[in-house]
Amino acid sequence: MIDADKPADRKAAEHQAEGTREFERAVGRKQPPLPEASHDKETDAELNDALEDTFPASDPVAPTAHSKAGAPEKRSQRRKTSGSDQT
Repeated sequence: MIDADKPADRKAAEHQAEGTREFERAVGRKQPPLPEASHDKETDAELNDALEDTFPASDPVAPTAHSKAGAPEKRSQRRKTSGSDQT
């Protein structure tokens, strides 16, 4: 229970009132306008396609990645593979 005669309670009530006024001033201000979209419809479509192709969900969306996963084959492995197909 707040007792207005006690200095600590009176000070707490003053701080509460000041905090409320500061909050109301901050909330009452006009907010700046949100920026326009920084990408066009084509980029948006690419991002949506990349998002649909992304699995599992932990993989990052990369609309410009045109490679397959894994380490590149070494030349010696490619030669052995192509040479064994001919025999």
